[in-house]
Amino acid sequence: MLSRPDLMYPFWGGVIEKADLAISCYECRLAEPPLETGFDLGPQDMARYLGNFARSGINIAGGCCGNTPDHIAAIAKRS
Repeated sequence: MLSRPDLMYPFWGGVIEKADLAISCYECRLAEPPLETGFDLGPQDMARYLGNFARSGINIAGGCCGNTPDHIAAIAKRS
């Protein structure tokens, strides 16, 4: 599934190079029921990926319903 940030990242290069405006990236997909939150990236993983996105030129990024307050706190610390 292409919605994982690590799989999406390579495709943003061309968009970022050509865009002269703010770019928003939103990760949303079907939940994975066996997982506690339905989201398979831990807070530190999500923070690392979003840090990479920000350094590349993505201005706004977000996740889906599986993101927890711990995810948001890790992202805020990494910013």
